[in-house]
Amino acid sequence: MENLMEKEIAAIRHFNRYYTNLLGILDQHFLKSPYSLSEIRVLYEINKYKKCTIKKLSEILTMDEGYLSRIIKKFQKEGILEKARSETDGRSYILSITRDGQKTVDEINRRSDEQIYELIKNLSKAEKTKLTKNMESIITILSKLPININ
Repeated sequence: MENLMEKEIAAIRHFNRYYTNLLGILDQHFLKSPYSLSEIRVLYEINKYKKCTIKKLSEILTMDEGYLSRIIKKFQKEGILEKARSETDGRSYILSITRDGQKTVDEINRRSDEQIYELIKNLSKAEKTKLTKNMESIITILSKLPININ
């Protein structure tokens, strides 16, 4: 590691800790739900990508397939997720959100929107614009990197 980058590394790590705490991301029951952030992300991605498989989820989330399998079994047991054998590949299963699962996803999305609304509601229009533009810049800059650091 170059000494010249110590300041930048420290600043990025500081921001990551700040933002993680700000949103309560490390809370075991994220958004006052019975789920962790990892579990919520799994639900989000299954809901987003129709005909989603465990392999696809693992690639999208860079998450261990064994860990994903445990989350999926939990969701099946709770009745918020269904698993059906793929018609094109008998070794794969297609994951889908049930009607109850969709209610769960909708509620989590509503709470997430409320959380962000509460966070930025007192900012001026200019501050909101600056904040979102800076976030877009972070994504643009980091998405150009040739490696995935997850």
